[in-house]
Amino acid sequence: MSLFGILHDKKIIHAVVKNEDWEIDDWFVLCHKKQMKNVYITIQGIVEIEGVQIFAINMKKKDVHDFYRLMSYGVYKETFNNYTGTVYELENSGFKNYITKLPLNKARIKKWRML
Repeated sequence: MSLFGILHDKKIIHAVVKNEDWEIDDWFVLCHKKQMKNVYITIQGIVEIEGVQIFAINMKKKDVHDFYRLMSYGVYKETFNNYTGTVYELENSGFKNYITKLPLNKARIKKWRML
């Protein structure tokens, strides 16, 4: 099963990030740590953004092709774009909205920036 097949099957809300900074062309899938508790996927690393721990999963070439196919079907939409990169979210459930609605033990998130 592909990376996107696993995420969609487990109903994991995520964002796809294309990093274009410093002329690097890397692709990542971002998922909240809480969602990934019972899912086995090789993790690239953990990113902490404004107190929220996010899993960054490195996308392979096949995953990028699968993403473009899904985007052509309207599954993903572009939600952020500047010189540092582009963020795509699921059309019907935005990752940004999901993260900002999560109850946090230490503090609520006041502002969210993807990049």
